[in-house]
This record gives sequence, structure tokens and C-alpha cells, in this order.
Amino acid sequence: MWILFFLCFLLCAAPASAADEDSIVLLMRGHSHRDADLRRIALDPEQLEALQTTAGVRLVAGPIQRDGSHLIHLPETDDDGPTRETILTRLRAHPDVLYVDRPPPSIYDPTTEGRQTLDRLVILFRSPRLRDLSDRNNDFPAQDKKSLIRRAGVPLYIERPMSGGAWVIRLFQRMPVASVQAIAERIGADDSVSWVVPAVRGRFQNDPDDPLYADQWPLHDPVAGIQAPQAWEITTGSSDIIVAVLDSGLRAEHPDLKSRVLPGYDFVSDVWRSGDYDGRDSDAADPGDAARNAECAPGA
Repeated sequence: MWILFFLCFLLCAAPASAADEDSIVLLMRGHSHRDADLRRIALDPEQLEALQTTAGVRLVAGPIQRDGSHLIHLPETDDDGPTRETILTRLRAHPDVLYVDRPPPSIYDPTTEGRQTLDRLVILFRSPRLRDLSDRNNDFPAQDKKSLIRRAGVPLYIERPMSGGAWVIRLFQRMPVASVQAIAERIGADDSVSWVVPAVRGRFQNDPDDPLYADQWPLHDPVAGIQAPQAWEITTGSSDIIVAVLDSGLRAEHPDLKSRVLPGYDFVSDVWRSGDYDGRDSDAADPGDAARNAECAPGA
């Protein structure tokens, strides 16, 4: 673990909205985003009360997001009350909370909303049949399409299936964002729909600047990697998180770590096994059993 990356997935560098300033997004353990009936994963009064006790402030449960997380509204902060960062830190320690963070940045700048137009939506149905057809890259049934058009109230067609059992819907003309959002709300009001959202073209604002990122397959390989880019879409971490590096060591002079390394300790007592050849001491930079290039085998 030598490099820290910071990645933000958003369409444009929009300023935080007022809703972002007094809200957080929280996901409880055991809440699946793919198979969950959103009505069943709503926070019950006991859960909300337990979260309020942990946070130390009153919380108001907002709408459930498409990944199964909850938008939680916070009270207005004052000089005597805890900050949002303090509330986040407290809730992260709750055993039933899988993750909690600030809401993701707005996907579009409200000041330019009137000039933006969209012509696609993405929809996930509750029906296992329709999800299976999408996963198999089959055609969308004509009868279901008629029902979808009737709910939408505008002409549309199914452009293609996509990952996760969802479908891409194409409108016959581009419309303002507010109009497409209204169509999504009409469709989403039906119990057969798990979620539906306008399809907005996104771009990475901050790519990892490590020149060897492409070689670090454990981060991004779709099969053997940890799929870090998908995690970065949820959160890029927080400055109040402390990471302990065990055994592998680090380079404190690296640009991503400079001035961010806290005091530590080197627990490798055997001088022969140590990487810095001085055994146990207060210098935590000992790389331990890290191997140099070609040390284990030619080309390794």
C-alpha cells in the first residue's frame, strides 16, 4: 500500500448545494441494492433512534437511494452542536452502519439546468424475468414496453440492456433535465420499478496521477482486483481516517504521503529479517519482507 489515490466521479465541478450541506448518505448492513424491496429497508423508528443516540443529534430519514442507502437530513449546525464531520465519525462507529458519508456531488450545475437537455433514462425493474432478459442481452418484451410508454406518458423505446439487470430507455427527442426527471418520477411511481434515473454523461474529474496506475491490477482488475474505481464513486475517504500499514512498509517521501504520515513503530525485531537492517525501533518505514525486483525470481 504505497500510493493513495483521490478520484471523484461527477459531470462538472458544481458547487455544493444547500441540501448537500445539511445531509449525509448512510447504508445499513444487509441492505442489498439489487434485490431489495425499498419499502422493506426503510429505517424503522428503533433504528433511527439508535442512530440518533450515536450521532448525538436529531436525524430525519429522507428518500432511499437506488443503491439501498438512505439520505439523512441533519439539523442546522450551531456553535454548540457537533459538526457534520463529527456526526460522520460517530456514525461510522455504529455496528449496523456499513458506510456513511457526504452526499455525492450534484450531477449537474443547477445554474445551467435550463440549458441542459437529456434523452435517456436507466431503469431497473423488480421483476426477475426482466432482469434476467437484460443479463442475457435479450430483447425487451413488447407488452412490457407498451405498459412502460403508458406510464411515461411520452413516446420512447428500449435502446439496450445494460449491466446489473437494468435497461437504457431512449426518448424520441431531447428534453430539459426537469422534464426528463418528471418522466422518471412518473415511471418510478409504479410498484414494478425498483428505480429509474435520467442518464447523465459523466466524466472523471481527477484521475489517479500515478504513472504506474495501469500496472497496479489489484486496484482495478475486474476479476482479481478490489475494483477500487467503483468504490471511489461512493467515497474517496476523509481526512479524519487513519490507516495502519502493517508489514509492507511505506515511503514517507512519496508525494501522496508527504506530511501525512503519523509517528509509528517498527516491530521487526530480527535484524536479519528486517528491511532496514536495524531491527525494532521508532522508524516505521521498514519495508519488512518486501522483495526487490527480480529478488524472488528472474522477472518477478
